[in-house]
Amino acid sequence: MSEFYENLIAPDMYNMADDLLKAPSDRLALIWENEAGDERTVTYGELSGMVGRLGNVLKDIGLKKGERVMVMMPRLPETYAIYMSLLKSGLVILPGSELLMPGDIEYRLNHAEVRAVIAHHTFTSRFDEAFKQSPTVQYRLAVGGDVPGWLSYDALTQEADEAFSGEQTSRDDLAFLSYTSGTTGYPKGVMHTHGWGYAHFRIAAERWLGSEPLSRVWATL
Repeated sequence: MSEFYENLIAPDMYNMADDLLKAPSDRLALIWENEAGDERTVTYGELSGMVGRLGNVLKDIGLKKGERVMVMMPRLPETYAIYMSLLKSGLVILPGSELLMPGDIEYRLNHAEVRAVIAHHTFTSRFDEAFKQSPTVQYRLAVGGDVPGWLSYDALTQEADEAFSGEQTSRDDLAFLSYTSGTTGYPKGVMHTHGWGYAHFRIAAERWLGSEPLSRVWATL
């Protein structure tokens, strides 16, 4: 095996979030702007604090390493914190497109035996219908607004501690369970491990995006 490919193999114990949060705390991580021109900036230190607060919330409500969590969020700074917190907690992420309807959601919840859902408050009604046929879902967090029957992400994270050690994960532990579009039958779950993330980080920025440290990369819907 060449040195290039050897450098894409993660250490035995590895977590994707550690790579994502290793930048200096005062370095700019995110610049967010909505259609009205409102802008927010988030440093890596602030992002790490958001990740830690949610991590403690997830631990306190009872989620365990390896359990599956479906996420449906618009492109907000909180979305990045949610993904990284789930990774750091050793939980498995099911990314949910904003185009999914209750039937699509129900299939994924049941097929993956999802234990928790984190969704923006504008999407929760789609899940409420799907929950009726999804007995494994035990926890649900609504982001950005209060929703009856849902825990409040905003209230819980506001009170939580930022210090969070996370879970030890190996390069072979599952990180993402992403579903195909289902054009040839039911959607299929595609598994990505933490070790996949290690290789992806070392290829995507330089070879796909042509970016380097301190570059600004535009992520849009």
